[in-house]
Amino acid sequence: MLEQPVLRTQSEKPFIEIEGVKHYECVRTVKLCKLLMDSEGERVKIPFLMDELGTQSNNTFSQYVYRLREIVEPRGWRVLLKSFPSRTLQLIRNPVTETI
Repeated sequence: MLEQPVLRTQSEKPFIEIEGVKHYECVRTVKLCKLLMDSEGERVKIPFLMDELGTQSNNTFSQYVYRLREIVEPRGWRVLLKSFPSRTLQLIRNPVTETI
């Protein structure tokens, strides 16, 4: 069973904890994870996320998304980018598949 990621932003080194393993990241990557988790699986518009993170650069925002994906995707979560009708991100649990 997949555990909900645990976030710590008030400590000296912010981190995302999944399955008991702490992944230390920059404050904005942890905040991005929190914003997506708070949406409870719903799509969140990218301009809103960029405003909340205090960045206007698409390249910088892409780096936060890339770093978040590196942490959560190997552990059963997906960060989905939808481009139509508006640019959105979504954090969902990856469906569990059995291999024979």
